[in-house]
Amino acid sequence: RYAVRLVLDDQESAGIDIVSDGEQTRRPFVTTFIEGLEGVDFMNKKTVRIRNRYDADVPMVVGPVARRHAVFAEDAKYLRSQTKKRLKFTLPGPMTMVDTLYDGYYKSREKLAREFAAILNAEARELVAAGIDIVQFDEPAFNVYMDEVRDWGIATLEQAAAGLGCTT
Repeated sequence: RYAVRLVLDDQESAGIDIVSDGEQTRRPFVTTFIEGLEGVDFMNKKTVRIRNRYDADVPMVVGPVARRHAVFAEDAKYLRSQTKKRLKFTLPGPMTMVDTLYDGYYKSREKLAREFAAILNAEARELVAAGIDIVQFDEPAFNVYMDEVRDWGIATLEQAAAGLGCTT
C-alpha cells in the first residue's frame, strides 16, 4: 500500500485531476483479475499465441467462469480513503481476457467473452460503489482481431460497461 500512496502523491503533486493506483497492487494486468474467478485452472497451463505476437503458458478455463467475490473492492476502498480527487480504476476487457487463456470449456471465444462481460460488469459496479469515479476497460486485443471486434468484441465491451453511466 506504500507504493499506492507514493503513486497518489506523485499524481497529486503534478496537479493531475483524475488519479489512479497506477496498478501497483496487481501483477500482470489480466491475471490478477482472473485469479479471483472460479472455473480457471492455474496449475495446468497450456501454451497459446497471445495477440498473434508471442506464445505464453496460460491458465485453462475448465468449467463455468464465475466471480467468487469482488476482486478489487478492497483496493478501491483503500484508494478512496487516500484522496479526495476523482479516481480511475482499470479492468481488462472481455476480449483481452479471452485472449490470455486457453478455453477448454466453452470452446467459443464469443461465449467466454460474454461470460466475462457479465463478471466485469458486476466488478465495475462494486468499484463504483466503493468510490471509483471512472472505470476504464482496457482492450489491447482490439487492435489485433478486427473481425471479432466487429462481430462480438464491441458488444461484449458494451455489456461490461452497461449501467455504469459511461460510453465506450
